[in-house]
Amino acid sequence: MKIKTFYKVKLKQGKENIPVKLAMSLLRDESPLVKYLSDNRALVWSYWPSNDTLHLKAEEKHLVIGKMMYPDLFPNRGRMGFMELYISRLLNKKLKKLRVWK
Repeated sequence: MKIKTFYKVKLKQGKENIPVKLAMSLLRDESPLVKYLSDNRALVWSYWPSNDTLHLKAEEKHLVIGKMMYPDLFPNRGRMGFMELYISRLLNKKLKKLRVWK
């Protein structure tokens, strides 16, 4: 199978310093495309310490199917930086906790 890079995210930029494990779990939870590829064992994570980027690669066959099923990487959000994605996830978690107690 041929593997292609479809997404790159810079983990260390300015004052941001995101751990690799946190980035992987966040991307898997927030993106239906990444979750689909991970569930089908077509996803390959590679971290490059030289430029502090996390590369997401997938088998071409599953990537085409996933892109047809989920055309946006992060639905209803447009293009987002990693910190915006992380902050929105934290806010959504807090809102869910508040809704449970009402």
